[in-house]
Amino acid sequence: MTGLRNYLHENQAVGYGISLVVAVLAGYFLITRILADPYAGPSKAYYYNLANEEIVVLSSASVPPVDMGSNEQAVLAHMYGCGSCGDESAMQVAYLEKRSDDAKALLEKYPDTQSVPQGEIGPLMRPDYQLVASPEGARDGQWLPAGTSGLVMNLNGNCEDGQPKVVCVP
Repeated sequence: MTGLRNYLHENQAVGYGISLVVAVLAGYFLITRILADPYAGPSKAYYYNLANEEIVVLSSASVPPVDMGSNEQAVLAHMYGCGSCGDESAMQVAYLEKRSDDAKALLEKYPDTQSVPQGEIGPLMRPDYQLVASPEGARDGQWLPAGTSGLVMNLNGNCEDGQPKVVCVP
């Protein structure tokens, strides 16, 4: 330690350089932490293509149902794995989610929900603005309001093999 102290005493420019690098890195870290959105979630999400029943990854900013072209739509898919999310082919759909047509139009017009004018907020206040279904229910057109009493979302508990269900995101 004495050798390092003597070296830095004789070469003060090196000491100042090290101090400057540490200060810049600390400043960068603090600024990025302060500017980061504490409520930001993942930038990607799993979506379920209703036409071909396949899972696709899209921007989490997409408002479901998402137009996939060729008369196909995709809805948000809440996925889980048994014990971990490492194997995408083993993940399962817990439930699907979409917005009512009126709520979707409003959310696309005002992506920041805080900016929705008071006179237009009605579709976001109705209990049916957020609809959920199982893949089978979606196939049959049986979408229910998210707050429906007794609705089981299938994300809690354990898998059939006893491992805990783990929520998965891309």
